[in-house]
Amino acid sequence: MFLKELMEEHTEIRRLLRDLETAVTDSDSMDCRLVSSMLADLEGKLLDHVAREDRRFYPELRTGALEAGQTALLPALDLFINSMGKLSARAREFFDNYGSAVRIAADQEGFKKGFMGLKRDMLERIKSEEGSIYAIYRSYYS
Repeated sequence: MFLKELMEEHTEIRRLLRDLETAVTDSDSMDCRLVSSMLADLEGKLLDHVAREDRRFYPELRTGALEAGQTALLPALDLFINSMGKLSARAREFFDNYGSAVRIAADQEGFKKGFMGLKRDMLERIKSEEGSIYAIYRSYYS
């Protein structure tokens, strides 16, 4: 089932975030090469996941709402989609800014601060999706 795949991806994204946080915060000297590699893994998984949601999940959710006559849900769905777009843009900017070990090493404090904020926002988004939007999707397609 598609929704199960998305939830498994959320589990993997949470693990990558947790592992990256450990690498960033657990020692006095950050291994910037390791962190850069881990960041690249997170970037790939996150952007693939968002693309799958954009290509299939949100269009199917919109279709389900229309077919169920729940047009009142559409503005909330649009708001949800737009907020994901903003978070994705922020994540892409972060990945671009810190796309190498050299860039991370040059601004370790900025990296840590930016990563922790992005991690917080990603986890809030995942929780929100799983707690509301995924349940609505499940009601249409189970």
